[in-house]
Amino acid sequence: MRGGQVHGATNEFGGYVKDNRLITPPDDLAATILDHLGRDPHREYWDGFQQIPRKLSEGTPIKTFG
Repeated sequence: MRGGQVHGATNEFGGYVKDNRLITPPDDLAATILDHLGRDPHREYWDGFQQIPRKLSEGTPIKTFG
């Protein structure tokens, strides 16, 4: 990408990407690793500390081609 160009868009405050995300967020990376290990990234477990159910990952696995 050449300098001075705009690629993608953010929300009105510039805090979150709305369009053309280039960097993989950590939750998607964790979901991808769990998926490759044969685990459901959205499986829930019991958080004994906060006493609530949680998902292993909130992300979406990255699908590769090939």
